[in-house]
Amino acid sequence: MKKIIWALRFAIIAVLSGFETLHGVQFELASDNKLALPHDCVAEGLRRVGLELVPTSSTLAHVREPGDERYMFVVSYAVPPTVEFYSLVMHEPYSCKELQRFMPRLRAAAKSTQEACSFPASRVIVKEKWMAQESCGL
Repeated sequence: MKKIIWALRFAIIAVLSGFETLHGVQFELASDNKLALPHDCVAEGLRRVGLELVPTSSTLAHVREPGDERYMFVVSYAVPPTVEFYSLVMHEPYSCKELQRFMPRLRAAAKSTQEACSFPASRVIVKEKWMAQESCGL
């Protein structure tokens, strides 16, 4: 069911974007017991690496460095029980310079959130996915 929801989500984005390719990276975080990750432990994981969560809706938030108006990536709670951290663009892939700006922070945020949301009875699993994007050795 989760894969169907994802397929529909990307199909809608593709139609709205004129079937342009999405480029970027996505991290999926999910507990091994299939329960949704609490929003407060996600926020705590981000705070631990010096980032702040700026909610934009009940299912999305931007992540940025305090004092910086530009967001680095997005957090989505839209497909429970998975939480997604992603940075995607259409038309052209990210340049290596752009990836070097946000990828280390994105990875650190995923690892920190994994630690903040893991408990003895529930371990958080992180999956990293690249979409039509060169990794530039990162």
